[in-house]
Amino acid sequence: WVADYVLPTYGTGAVMGVPAHDARDFEFARRYELPNKMVILPQDSDDQPAEGAYEGPGSLINSGPYDGLANVDAILAIQDDLNKRALGGPKVSYRMRDWLISRQRYWGTPIPIVYCPKHGEQAVPIHDLPVLLPEMTDFQPDGSGKSPLARLPEFVNTTCPVCGGPAQRETDTMGGFACSSWYFLRFTSPHYTDGPFEPNAMQYWMPVDLYVGGAEHAVLHLLYARFWTHALADSGLLGFREPFKKLLNQGQLLAPDGGRMSKSRGNVITPDLMVDKYGADSLRVYELFMAPFDQDISWSTDGMNGAHRFINRVWKLILESYPASVHFGTPDEELERLRHKTIRKVSERVESFRFNTMISSLMEFTNFLMERYRRGKWRTATYHQSLETLLVLLAPAAPFMTDELWRLTGHSNSIHQQRWPDWNKELAQDEVEEIPVQINGRLRDVIQISSDLDQEGLDDMLRAQSRIQSYLVDQEIEKIIYVPGKIINIVAKPVKERR
Repeated sequence: WVADYVLPTYGTGAVMGVPAHDARDFEFARRYELPNKMVILPQDSDDQPAEGAYEGPGSLINSGPYDGLANVDAILAIQDDLNKRALGGPKVSYRMRDWLISRQRYWGTPIPIVYCPKHGEQAVPIHDLPVLLPEMTDFQPDGSGKSPLARLPEFVNTTCPVCGGPAQRETDTMGGFACSSWYFLRFTSPHYTDGPFEPNAMQYWMPVDLYVGGAEHAVLHLLYARFWTHALADSGLLGFREPFKKLLNQGQLLAPDGGRMSKSRGNVITPDLMVDKYGADSLRVYELFMAPFDQDISWSTDGMNGAHRFINRVWKLILESYPASVHFGTPDEELERLRHKTIRKVSERVESFRFNTMISSLMEFTNFLMERYRRGKWRTATYHQSLETLLVLLAPAAPFMTDELWRLTGHSNSIHQQRWPDWNKELAQDEVEEIPVQINGRLRDVIQISSDLDQEGLDDMLRAQSRIQSYLVDQEIEKIIYVPGKIINIVAKPVKERR
């Protein structure tokens, strides 16, 4: 059978059909009554699925020496055998699409090529770079299919770098991705004039430690950035081949209709109205607080008032706590411990991109300070230092308000020039308590955890407990029930029960 519907996906060459384990092949085989032999046995069944192809995990059958192997393990075993017998092996295929570098438009980087009747295409000499865009009053396309630059004889007509005779410049400009593929190298020395980047500065700053972007963004921009970096490394201009050490994808902000916000879909909500009504800092705090960094979330203004109230509480607290007649009394040991704990929590959560819990920690700290003020326990050096700590920790989230408050309270320089506060390990240590851990109702361990551990921290703690993990081999955790101060119960099921 020749099925041309396969060819556009697989290209030319040998084509295989696996009706029992591919939906398209299954329909084809059923229509023409072709054999339908299973080679992957579902993990929880001894029979062939009644309807449709089985595309999940399982063990191999009807596969000779590979029978009984999990299909994932069988792939590796078959590859290894093919390698040993010199019959083949694994290969990585990239699904790429051509993307021409040239654009027939005015804006963009001119392509530094000239055309000579005698010597053909010639690169513009280094001492004549960069080729700058000429000023144009009318740079709209004229329907000719050529760049607007082609209408400027003073730009087009030049001389050949080889013979000095008349030549013409390339009038196409580079696509935006050409510059976006190496801008990070230029950022290391943006004012350098003797090359694309100053070598020592580039060596100091690169490669990038952490790149934050959307998952779709990584498909094109980061892929081409890697190609560009590889080419520069092959040319001896870079001492590394990968531009970014780590990629972290943020969650998508969805429109109220549930779809992804996109200019092409016309459902983008600009922040201008929110900024006009609540202020930029309130919007920034709300966006950090509304969900975990990597979680998709639908846009809603329901929590905006809460963020705005928090900002106003900090503003009022700082100004009311800075009268001229402050008398520093006995040190406040309880507040000092909380100050160090807050520094630790905020620092750790910034490092791990847990910005929502960072904001909640600052809210708790603010509430404690407000309570101290209401009870008249604010005229201490500890309280005064805690207010400054609060402003510095809040500054990344609310940069405008905190900087203004910093100056209003007598500081001459910017809050964003201050050193990030340190914490004392002993003072920042949480009170610990012993909690029994059950797995499916059976006691398996007793662990020590901090009394204010949140759900995310609890998950990390349990994963680090080797004894607990030994009871979870081949188990899938369905949920963790935590009664603070009393018990942790892990509900798990064998992996083989999953479908």
